[in-house]
Amino acid sequence: MAVNEGYEAIVFLDEDNWFTSDHVETMVRLHEETGAAICTAGRTIHRLDGSTMALTDTWSDGVKNTDTSCMFITRPGFPLLPLWSLMAPQLGPICDRIYWSTIKGRALSTAQAATPTVRFRSLYKVHYDILGEPAPEGAKTGDEINQSIAWLRSQPVKERSYWHSLFGIQ
Repeated sequence: MAVNEGYEAIVFLDEDNWFTSDHVETMVRLHEETGAAICTAGRTIHRLDGSTMALTDTWSDGVKNTDTSCMFITRPGFPLLPLWSLMAPQLGPICDRIYWSTIKGRALSTAQAATPTVRFRSLYKVHYDILGEPAPEGAKTGDEINQSIAWLRSQPVKERSYWHSLFGIQ
């Protein structure tokens, strides 16, 4: 709907993230300076209560990977927007990787902001382990990622070909 109404950019925001007050302004400025189709922000990692964890987020680096909540997608990237809604639920734990891989595979220009403007409330056990803190109840262990990959690999050749044609994944 936003595309049809003439908006110039789209952002995603997962329920476990929030933006700093200057996030959109930072992304607009980065787009104006670089002309990149996809502008990205880094993020800081927080406990469930919102307090900052003393960790460097190497996940959303704007090169190898970027969380979808860190993306600012402008008109040249709009043709990829429907792909997000076509993602199989079983691919949820790896959906950010798949979407970023699709963006890079289509050779869209990207630019990363110097300052993180996305805040990520982590439920990943590894973040708490690094700090020697007990993980919250129900913390994610990484098994979800392995299950997604196993599901994809278990699909018949025709189904895997479908995912490859949409996203460029094997």
